[in-house]
Amino acid sequence: ADSLLQAPRRTSGTVAALALSVALVIGLGGIARASYATIGAWVKTSLNPDFFLTGSETITQRSFRFPESFADEVARVEGVDEVQPVRSVRILYRGTPVMLVAADVEKIARRVRARVIDGDRSQMYRLTARGEGAIISDNFSLLRRVGRGDTLELAAPNGVLRLPVVGIVLDYSDQQGTILISRELYKKYWGDDTINAMRVYAKPGADRAALRERLLQAFGHRTRLFVMTNEELRAYIMKLTDQWFGLTYVQIVVAVLVAILGIVNTLTVSITDRKRELGVLQAVGALRHQVRHTVWMEAAAIGALGLAIGFALGAVHLYYILDVAKRDVAGLRLEYLYPFGIAALLVPVLSGSALISALGPAESAVRMSLVEALEYE
Repeated sequence: ADSLLQAPRRTSGTVAALALSVALVIGLGGIARASYATIGAWVKTSLNPDFFLTGSETITQRSFRFPESFADEVARVEGVDEVQPVRSVRILYRGTPVMLVAADVEKIARRVRARVIDGDRSQMYRLTARGEGAIISDNFSLLRRVGRGDTLELAAPNGVLRLPVVGIVLDYSDQQGTILISRELYKKYWGDDTINAMRVYAKPGADRAALRERLLQAFGHRTRLFVMTNEELRAYIMKLTDQWFGLTYVQIVVAVLVAILGIVNTLTVSITDRKRELGVLQAVGALRHQVRHTVWMEAAAIGALGLAIGFALGAVHLYYILDVAKRDVAGLRLEYLYPFGIAALLVPVLSGSALISALGPAESAVRMSLVEALEYE
């Protein structure tokens, strides 16, 4: 402690660098955890069909389309309980591409229990099904500054479609936001009756593996068709979310490197500055292991200070980036979840790194020439 207090300028840089690295890890880990929890809840409530039928291997490709009648053919397959045809397309809203989803809103209202942010659930779906309104996603509302009761003006090939916003729901289908309208309105204003995806629900008790095979055998030979199970789609979405954790692990490695390099440098300079002091200690009877422990304690103190300050800064940093992500970046209303697991992992990792970093300087301190140390000025 005396060594740290005598040379604050020498140690403050290392402590500050370590604290900022820890704060960055906490911030990234927190937003990753919040994203994982929030998106996971949305996936469970909104993406609940047994199968998703598309013309591509991923749900992001929408160029391949099916005729409208194809949905009726799928509905007649043995074991199918309900088919929800969906047409999703990117349109420009105030110069920004957003996702427009045209679907059978009445069927979606019966099956999907999306979290309502603003509006009455039954009324919003009823008005949207009748073509008297539109439901927007929460991120669309936050990013475009559009609320319930505002009027959307959507440029279409057959004129400008004006619809009031009758409800806002939590939906992460598109990063820039989603607008849900009835298929009848879409066909009228866009002159397009095709579909590019189908949400298929199996009958209760039906063998889903056998149903998937029947769908592929019935239509796979005549059209480009991919049948994705609910589990496969969820795994695909959560895999994208897991990429946040990959970034977090990279930052943990950076923080460890900062700790090792910073502490080695600080202790090396500290021992050089205290060369005479350490020589005097050994001259009056200090044992080598006592000197080693002194250096190790100094390294542990630097690590502990960096961790403590970093955890506090990380809490503030996490709150700030969650607020920015909600208002300006992605429109994600993420819950504040402090990453205690990552914080607990950082304690032994960085503490161990600090002690390992002190091994070299500690040996240098105990093995230096006593005569040279006492003569050092």
